[in-house]
Amino acid sequence: MYYYKEGGDIPVPTITPYSSYEDAKNRKHRTQVIAAAGAGAGAALLVAMALTIVYLCLMHAKRSARRTSAATASSSQHCEETSMRKQRSFTFNELEQATASFNQKNIVGQGGFGTVYKGLLQNGSLVAIKRRFHQPSQHFIQQAMNIGSIQHKHIVKLRGYCQDAHQQMLVYDYFPNSNVGFHLYDAEGLPLGKLDIQQRLSIALDAAKVFTCAGTTCPAHELQNKQCSCG
Repeated sequence: MYYYKEGGDIPVPTITPYSSYEDAKNRKHRTQVIAAAGAGAGAALLVAMALTIVYLCLMHAKRSARRTSAATASSSQHCEETSMRKQRSFTFNELEQATASFNQKNIVGQGGFGTVYKGLLQNGSLVAIKRRFHQPSQHFIQQAMNIGSIQHKHIVKLRGYCQDAHQQMLVYDYFPNSNVGFHLYDAEGLPLGKLDIQQRLSIALDAAKVFTCAGTTCPAHELQNKQCSCG
């Protein structure tokens, strides 16, 4: 360090004390150490946060997988197929009596299979009887067995069938709320406003579950006449 004497232009050198230099050096070193420690702590914190996020994501994925597995198991329980038990074969006289000789007053609908009648069996059970005029065939009986073997909470149970010389009939449990189409469209096929969007989405989801289940046990062309319940 230099300073100028009074009245003169010649700088006179002075010596900075050693202790002051060492203090300045030590302060600088401490500052560097503190900065390095802070940077290290910040980096460690970031790493810990990243590991925590990864852990939480893995736990969420694991819980989701468990829920999916549980839902699949629950769905499989609803989708259990019974053994190929023989469906009940109704006689023509039984169904004729149940519908009061197929009285037009007992007609409740018209579907792809044929006319649908409301019937009352001798044991007091209400049934829906689908009737069509067709030549007898073994294929019809096999279809009835295939459809009847499917058990699902959203599929109307098939009680049995009837086949004689000129007509075929399928006998289902009767549901007073009719099928889904009745609540979506009028007689001319125009959309109705009976169901809100939440109800429609719920029905679509249930229908998808039905076809996921039944599609593995019953060919698609056999499902087109299968009724779905609308609670």
